[in-house]
Amino acid sequence: MMIQRRNFWMLLLLSIVTCGLYSFYYIYVMTRDLNQILGEQKIDPALAVLLTIVTCGIYTFFWYYQYGNAMQEVAQANEIKIFESGTTYLLWMILGYFIIIGPWVAQYLFISNFNKIADAYNSASGFQTIR
Repeated sequence: MMIQRRNFWMLLLLSIVTCGLYSFYYIYVMTRDLNQILGEQKIDPALAVLLTIVTCGIYTFFWYYQYGNAMQEVAQANEIKIFESGTTYLLWMILGYFIIIGPWVAQYLFISNFNKIADAYNSASGFQTIR
């Protein structure tokens, strides 16, 4: 199954227009797609959305950290240049709140790196998962 590229500006626009409801769909599809790319199911996508709702969004900090590290690991296995790790996303999410746009910077970087990995996954028959 092909992995669809994501667009940060569409995420931003739809999140604003839907008062944040689109972000639940975003977490769902990104979890599903990342699980496929990684070759393992770290967490069920529906459970990721449920935990995001139950924890009032706090779970997303852990989600970005966990999947950020996993993306960096699979990128290294496939010789894709990704400089950000889960810690980078986490710092942008937490400390970036003080400059308002920090969480958006984290999401921009995350989506940019996701697209690099998705392109490699879609085009390479020798793509290596981290499983």
